[in-house]
Amino acid sequence: MLHLYYESFNGDKPVCNGGEPPVVYTESSFRDHLNHNEIEYNYDGENSQAWFVIEPMDLNVFFSHHFDFQEKTWKRIKEGSLKFILWMPHEGTYVFNETFMDPFINYFKANGVKDFSNFYFVYGNIDTENYKPVPFKIFPLVYWDYTYMLVMDMRWSEKEVRDAEEVQWHDNPREKRVLCYNANLKKHRLLLISEILRKKYEDQFYLSALRRSYSQEGVLEDESLDQLMPPKGNLQKLFASGKKDPIQEHYNQFIKNYQPIRLDVDQEGLEGKGTDRQQSRIHYENSYLSLVTESTVEDNCLFLTEKVYKPILNLHPFLLFGNPGLLKELKRQGYETFPELFDESYDEERVLYKRFEKVMKNLDDIMAKPKDQLHDQFIGLKDKLFHNREVLLKINFKNRLESLLKELNGGEL
Repeated sequence: MLHLYYESFNGDKPVCNGGEPPVVYTESSFRDHLNHNEIEYNYDGENSQAWFVIEPMDLNVFFSHHFDFQEKTWKRIKEGSLKFILWMPHEGTYVFNETFMDPFINYFKANGVKDFSNFYFVYGNIDTENYKPVPFKIFPLVYWDYTYMLVMDMRWSEKEVRDAEEVQWHDNPREKRVLCYNANLKKHRLLLISEILRKKYEDQFYLSALRRSYSQEGVLEDESLDQLMPPKGNLQKLFASGKKDPIQEHYNQFIKNYQPIRLDVDQEGLEGKGTDRQQSRIHYENSYLSLVTESTVEDNCLFLTEKVYKPILNLHPFLLFGNPGLLKELKRQGYETFPELFDESYDEERVLYKRFEKVMKNLDDIMAKPKDQLHDQFIGLKDKLFHNREVLLKINFKNRLESLLKELNGGEL
């Protein structure tokens, strides 16, 4: 039995309340993973070792530093009678540094917290080898495979809707080679899209590039490509004749004149609940593979989101531009990858610009390949594609979560 602590009730029901957005205390998605008979709600403050769960909506929690807890809540946090859970398996950016973690820890210290032994951090970055020491316990959790399926179940609540939307296998030739969805603008995605356009590949793509409300701030005003391009010294040698770098030049023009690239959802529709988690059946059934631009590309984290699981559910092989080690992790989860189509050494490349170059080389090879050859290779992947879909459909997140909760709760649930 879990004892979840709430600061207020409405009748006999707990109320999600607390400080300024984006912080939400004991938010519903944590509760909804459990059966309600496994939860006892506690408001009077007397139950020892109750859990107080904070589920921030995004990484701003590390900068906001203003949890509007009630006085009794602060008292219980400081005395250690609350287990304080920071629940963020939906995020995976590297946060173990002075930018993110130090202000968060210092905020609680300034408010009288001396002992962090009852603080727990559940996080989506599963690269534990790169965790830096912090005064509380960290638990990695793969989360987005289940969450993506949950969104699909919501959409497919009626059988006729599922029958109409679920991708079906067929052996017919397909119009497009590649599907690449991009809802939230980030620099690594913009560079990839810029290269697709510079090389004039777009006619063989289902390609989107929208600008969701929480896209990277200032990303269209910043021409620097940081680690996505080789060091300047290398470029100077390459273009010693005085020519400008065509990749950088096209990128600069692309972001300067950026216009949304729309497939089936426009900017306004993208902001709807769950819209960017869903897909169009025709895009998958009429193309051969997915080019997945993951949320993060840094080499010090490992974060899988719904973007990877969308092609898996929809019978697509995938080429990933994300953190190094993603393919290795997917294999650990039981999925098969596609060395028949791609040089998968990109997954082992830790230098970002070199990994980008390898991804682009794979894309170049796909675009240069005769379409009938690509079609035959795709048909030959049928068993693998159905295997991957079955692995995803059979995930048991409840067992995964209960194992985590038992660990958090000292072996009991």
